[in-house]
Amino acid sequence: MFLGIIAVSRSGKWLFSRIAQDLLRTLRPARGHAGATFNHTEGKAMSGQMGEAREQRRNWVRVVIWGLAGSLFLLPLVAMQLTSEMNWDAFDFLVWGTMLLVACGTYELISRLSPNRRYRAATGVAIVAGFLTFWINGAVGMVGDEDNVYNLLFLAAIAVGAVLALVSWFRPRGMARALYAAAAIHAGTALYALASGADGLGSVLALCFALPYVLAGALFSRSAQQVEAAAAASDVP
Repeated sequence: MFLGIIAVSRSGKWLFSRIAQDLLRTLRPARGHAGATFNHTEGKAMSGQMGEAREQRRNWVRVVIWGLAGSLFLLPLVAMQLTSEMNWDAFDFLVWGTMLLVACGTYELISRLSPNRRYRAATGVAIVAGFLTFWINGAVGMVGDEDNVYNLLFLAAIAVGAVLALVSWFRPRGMARALYAAAAIHAGTALYALASGADGLGSVLALCFALPYVLAGALFSRSAQQVEAAAAASDVP
C-alpha cells in the first residue's frame, strides 16, 4: 500500500513536470513571436518618424532655395530703382528668370534621386558653380570679355559634365566622374589662358571656379561609398 502511494506520488510529480515543460515550450515561441512583433512595430514607428523628419528638413531646404531664387529675381528690379546704370528690359528678366528656374528645378529633380545628404549637397554645389560660371560668362566673361573663346570652353566644361551625368543616370559614382571631368576641362582652360597671357587676374579667378567642381565630385564619391557599403551590408546573411 505504502509503495503504491509512493509510485502514484512519483508518477504525479513526473506528470506535473511533463505538463509544466510542455507549457513552457508552448509559451517560449509565443514570447519570442510577441517580442519580434513588438520590435518590428517599434522599428516601423522609428523609421516613420525618421522619414517624417527627413521630409520636413527637405521641405525647409526647398523653401529656402525657392525663396532665395525669388529674391535674386527681384534684385535687379530693386537695383534699377537705385541706379541708372542698371537698365534691364523684359527680355533680360526673362533670361534671368529662366536661369533661376532651370537651376532650382534641376536641383529639385536630381536631389530627389537619393536621400543621401552628401549626394544632395554635391548636387547643390555643382549647380551653384555651373550657374555662376554661366552667369559671369554671359555678363562680363571670366577671361577677357564675354566674347573671348576661353569663356566658351568654360561653358563646354558644364556641357560635358551634364552629358556625363545623364549618361550615368545620375548615379553617385558617375556623377563624381562627371564633375571631375568638368573640373579638369575648366582648370585646364584657365591654366592655358594664364600661360598665354590672355588675362592674368581673370584666369586666376576662373581657376578658382574649378574648386567647387572638385568638391562636388568628392562629395559624390563619398556618397557612392556609403551606398556601396550599405548594399554590401544588406547582402551579408
